[in-house]
Amino acid sequence: MNQSNIVSGNLKHFYAKTRGAANFIMIFALHSLFLSVTAYYIFICKCLESFHREFAYRSHALITKNSQQRLLIIYREVNETTSFADDILSYPAFTTVLNSMIGLFSFAYHFIYHFNFLFLSNYIWLVNHIAGIILYSTFLLVVMLSGAGVNQAARMSMEASEDLLWRFPQDFLKLMNTLRKRSSFATLTLWKIYTIEKSLFISAIGSLVTYGFLLGTMGSIQNIDSNANAT
Repeated sequence: MNQSNIVSGNLKHFYAKTRGAANFIMIFALHSLFLSVTAYYIFICKCLESFHREFAYRSHALITKNSQQRLLIIYREVNETTSFADDILSYPAFTTVLNSMIGLFSFAYHFIYHFNFLFLSNYIWLVNHIAGIILYSTFLLVVMLSGAGVNQAARMSMEASEDLLWRFPQDFLKLMNTLRKRSSFATLTLWKIYTIEKSLFISAIGSLVTYGFLLGTMGSIQNIDSNANAT
């Protein structure tokens, strides 16, 4: 009987360690994938932004050389590249932003909910939650600002291409038809639902932190009241 209890205890200890190791590996793998997707998205955004800005800066030289057709071809290629990147990355960007928002809300909520009970007794918990808030805020920040930077640069390149219409009024209708047929304004989006803008980031992070702190404060007040009634 004693031997069976010892074996059972050892098995429980082994299963507990195995489950803890499996959870750690899963969390590490998910965060590694999350970090890799974010880094790749930022890299693509920087490339697209440089394409649009380079086109906008050099378009004036092409206009002065009367290279209208070449300018339109370059703009079409840059625009098609942006549209292709959005087709591939819009869903990963959406899941990255959604995951960051959930993580930020969760850490903000638990930070306020348990703050009064664990602040003085568990500094590791405090540092862990502050680090979590900073981590998910950083992920959300870099993804949203990278996409917003590309969209801002895309507007600059669109304005540069439309400048053709006013530089060559004799070919206004011809150039207008060419622009409409060959290119359409492409932006980076979140799963083809939201166009990424800086204002979207500010409203999203403000709402998450506000609701997380509000719910956490309400929960901590209820716990204090229940403890007071129990005593």
